[in-house]
Amino acid sequence: DDDQFRVVQAEGAQFLAAATQRYDVILVDGFNFRGPAMELQTAAFFTSCRAALEPAGVLVVNLDTEETGNGATVALMRQTFGGEVFAMLADGGTNRIVFATEPALLEAAHQQAAQRLAALAPVHQATLNRRSDTRERWPLIDEPQP
Repeated sequence: DDDQFRVVQAEGAQFLAAATQRYDVILVDGFNFRGPAMELQTAAFFTSCRAALEPAGVLVVNLDTEETGNGATVALMRQTFGGEVFAMLADGGTNRIVFATEPALLEAAHQQAAQRLAALAPVHQATLNRRSDTRERWPLIDEPQP
């Protein structure tokens, strides 16, 4: 931790519901060997996340692609953040990292990433294309949980 970066390890739903500060980035890594923390996959939680973000802030959620309920979680993120998210596979393992922010910021980031990707050597383009999904084409890999 320093003036520019602070890590808060807390029960996320409770912390964000009571948050008075705004954040540039909120990183949610809420699952363990028993599965996801269900209180981190609700409309109320994602609404708290959006309210706690700076206007140009980004929510980053780590999901396990082998868990059920991810489709419903991503749908809630889309609904809360205006319709789009960006997801990419982590290198190795079964994690999928999902980014959500204001739609205009997500679009600008997507365009910038596409330009940077096009400038890379073909081998790097192929590697990164295997890792990334585009907005709205993220496959819903399971059935929603209640």
